[in-house]
Amino acid sequence: MLAHLPIFLVAALLCACSSDRSVQLVTHPVADPSGCTWQLPTATGHIAGTALSELSGLARSRRHPDRFYGHNDSGNPPDIYALDSAGHLYATYHLTGTANIDWEDIAVGPCEPPLPDAPTPADCVWIADIGDNADSRKGVQLVRWSEPTELPGAPSNVSIEVGKKDWQELAFTYPEGAQNAEALVILPDARAVVLTKRNDGTSVVYRLTPHWDHLNDKPAKVERLGLLTLAVGSTKDGGELKLTAADLTADGTSLILRTYGSLQLLRAAERLAMPKPDVAGWPRLVLPSPTESQGEAVTWDADGSILTASEGTDPAIYRVICK
Repeated sequence: MLAHLPIFLVAALLCACSSDRSVQLVTHPVADPSGCTWQLPTATGHIAGTALSELSGLARSRRHPDRFYGHNDSGNPPDIYALDSAGHLYATYHLTGTANIDWEDIAVGPCEPPLPDAPTPADCVWIADIGDNADSRKGVQLVRWSEPTELPGAPSNVSIEVGKKDWQELAFTYPEGAQNAEALVILPDARAVVLTKRNDGTSVVYRLTPHWDHLNDKPAKVERLGLLTLAVGSTKDGGELKLTAADLTADGTSLILRTYGSLQLLRAAERLAMPKPDVAGWPRLVLPSPTESQGEAVTWDADGSILTASEGTDPAIYRVICK
């Protein structure tokens, strides 16, 4: 089956499922079975200044072309930043009445499940307050905020308050107890998928069915879908073993995973919506990755390319294109 594929693609596929699952940082183009080739990362710009110096999540707007939402991680204000792919900031949205305990990822997806013969539901910005390095939090939470209908037309430092009536918060717990996690995706049916961050080259996958209309008496249904094995690299501190971000295409078919040392593309992501999905040993393609100091953000762009960014002052935004 693999005989007709280029040697470097065969190597990437085999190392993703071998016994040691070891793969070095990919620094060459990688052929995709769909017919294109993933190119080496190129920088599209820098996020100037220190506003997003602890960037921990990035998500593409569904409403505004070339606009993205980002946020910092634990201990920072509960702020969501609107920016473009060149790193220019357009607005800071401050969510009043909540706290950034440990915001670790952000996603844009439908606010509600779609209904038959009904208009397509509006999109929301979803924030994952799911970080728990000590595995000690009694509960974690999702925050849902309707995507703004308008953004400033030019870069600015405007700050906009988002009142409590404009966002919702949903606490949840995992079936096995506290877990550390840094990756969130939203399915086309408005269910949330959380992927944990572990040290052993795996990630536990959970699916949540939120009940936003019954926050006080009907908690989210949380299902353990299984253990996902990552294609990992080897570094002195084991950093490449750890899953730090994820993003799902709007149609729910392709999932990109980010570790500190790799980008991993998983096709047939619609299995995440199946009643009993099989996530163990999911085939994936290891893509060219930028070398970043602490990469914790990844998102799909509208053209099917992938954007990444790292924590740090004046971090670069990188684009990986398949052509």
